[in-house]
Amino acid sequence: MNESSLPAYTLDEARDRETFIALTDAFSFPGRPVTLRPFDDADTPVRIGLALLDLETSFHAVDPLVESRLLHTGARRVSIQDAEYLFFSSLDPQKVNALRAVRNGSMLRPDDSATLILNCTFASGSVFRWTGPGIHQSIEVRLGAIPAAFWTLRRAAGPFPLGFDVILCDGDVIMGLPRSTAVQSV
Repeated sequence: MNESSLPAYTLDEARDRETFIALTDAFSFPGRPVTLRPFDDADTPVRIGLALLDLETSFHAVDPLVESRLLHTGARRVSIQDAEYLFFSSLDPQKVNALRAVRNGSMLRPDDSATLILNCTFASGSVFRWTGPGIHQSIEVRLGAIPAAFWTLRRAAGPFPLGFDVILCDGDVIMGLPRSTAVQSV
């Protein structure tokens, strides 16, 4: 088959591919910031949703604008306890409390857990020490706009492989926080 007979590679496909590769990098090296190349007017959480969601996935978005963009993926909009992907533009104590219902997987099905996509800040806030796979010894990460109750909830989710994964977003920069990563306040 020659290249001229291949279907055209659309800008949406290019955006989603680059976003997926960035997510792979972010989860391979937790705590290392990965910058998404500008593509279109989609903000980072929406861009992540466009890359990850399809007809076979489910999501819950707190922000109605994010929800309306993600519905175009064909993914099912469901409650927090049923969602594979959860989109939060911010966290307050009430939203953290709602996350108690998030899917944490089980020892038999650890993959039956959720991924949280969360806006926060990387330049200000508390300093945390991360350890685990993909991190040489340890790394210190500064994160703001995440309540202390969130970290308590994350620890209470159970030992690895239980828990949920987190994609942290600050503008066009993302960081992966797999459930296998231990987080301690410094």
